[in-house]
Amino acid sequence: MEADTVVLDVDGVLVDVADSYRRAVVETVRRRHGVEPPREAIQPLKNAGGFNNDWLVTDALTLYTLTRQTGYDADPAAFGAAVADAGGGLDGVDATLTAALGDDYPDVRDQWDPDGVRATFQALYLGAALYREIEGGDPPVETDGLIHDEPVIVSRATIRALTDDYPVCVLTGRPA
Repeated sequence: MEADTVVLDVDGVLVDVADSYRRAVVETVRRRHGVEPPREAIQPLKNAGGFNNDWLVTDALTLYTLTRQTGYDADPAAFGAAVADAGGGLDGVDATLTAALGDDYPDVRDQWDPDGVRATFQALYLGAALYREIEGGDPPVETDGLIHDEPVIVSRATIRALTDDYPVCVLTGRPA
């Protein structure tokens, strides 16, 4: 097979987003619920599968953090493994926490506002100016945006070498 075009993703290929996204996940939960969530819970959740974006990871970390306040004591690795065993994603989180908390889980779930979580995450990640431009309206928090802290991974020489030999395009789900 011979390549005739190069298609690049932004996240993790052109730009290092690992720290900014994880900071947005943790900071969203902290700002919305006043509790510092365990950052070490993020990777086990991602490993569990079913979390195709960081909004869903933030939702899962929110639910995990809220249940820890009720006495749920599974460590992050055990929680991630239980979520994986339950099929992953938010359905796996719900199944895991329902099994652990029983009738108390709906009270925890009622404290979760997925739209508010998404808006806060976007405001922290994008910053106020980009939030207004992309999301419309005022952000729930005023920040400069973690997106501006992301280091570029690819060198100018690599981009030059690719564009000298191939048509190059970028395919991404991130904001323009």
